[in-house]
Amino acid sequence: MDHTSLKPIQKITFKNTTELYRSYMPFIKGGGLFLNFNYEITPNNIEPQETIIAILTLPNFSESITVKGEVVWINTNTHNKGYGITLSNIGENTSLNAKDIIEQLINDPKLKNERRYTF
Repeated sequence: MDHTSLKPIQKITFKNTTELYRSYMPFIKGGGLFLNFNYEITPNNIEPQETIIAILTLPNFSESITVKGEVVWINTNTHNKGYGITLSNIGENTSLNAKDIIEQLINDPKLKNERRYTF
């Protein structure tokens, strides 16, 4: 598979901070997100190291953030089927750091008891 080709832009909306917390992967350098497979990205058409462009709509945050992510792993074996991407900001407003914004949004003691999708 050609790792230089881009998949369709993914529009990802996190409706609340609990869902964002569960999807966030703090153990990925620069931050990462777990994303579910969908009709455009399936286990059959994605491989590690491919590039994904995602437009993130975050809860309690007024602007969308466009990130470029490298696929770092793919999970097809459990009930949480999906893939993990790194977070690298792109777009016009590069002062918006996705990792920092996400970590601020999920910095709520009530969320610490929530299970993440990845561990």
